[in-house]
Amino acid sequence: MSKETAIESLAASKGEKFSDVFRKAKIKDVVAAKVGDKLYDLSETATENAEVIPVSINSDEGIMILRHSTAHLLANAIVELYPDSKPNAGPPTEDGFYYDFDMEPISSDDFEKIERRMYEISKKNVPIEKLVLSRKELEVQFGDNPYKMDKIIAKVPEGGSSTAYRQGGFVDFCLGPHVPSTGYMKAFKIMSVASAHYK
Repeated sequence: MSKETAIESLAASKGEKFSDVFRKAKIKDVVAAKVGDKLYDLSETATENAEVIPVSINSDEGIMILRHSTAHLLANAIVELYPDSKPNAGPPTEDGFYYDFDMEPISSDDFEKIERRMYEISKKNVPIEKLVLSRKELEVQFGDNPYKMDKIIAKVPEGGSSTAYRQGGFVDFCLGPHVPSTGYMKAFKIMSVASAHYK
């Protein structure tokens, strides 16, 4: 069942930060902004005068953004606990999220340790920052991760640019959008693990 509700759009002036638009209107529990069909981080600014819709954390789109950010939180915890692990991809799903890693096998016995680290990062309320990087900068950032490099080569043309997201010392190649900080992820549970052979 959809959790979407009718929300009136607000006027955003060119150069105005979306978070400021919603703050002035005293709208809370917002995780993103929507202009037309495109979603934006709250930290982004309007590129022109526009009508902007607040995306509630309780809406269908808001829940998917929260799940996507929680997948990044999982990856953050994994690379801290298992430094040799190489993140691949971690999209949200209709009933949660997952993240693929190239790493030594783990089992359900490890879930408590991983979740504990996730909660530690969440409680620090680390800002989640969008980075716009050139392809060369992306190649430097992710040069030791062949899975990210494959995506960069496939999706970012020579001389082009794309985005990554940083929370503390963790950076992931991603288009976003994401919640503003790790403190938004308050409840999560790792349910399963599966193994496969990477080529």
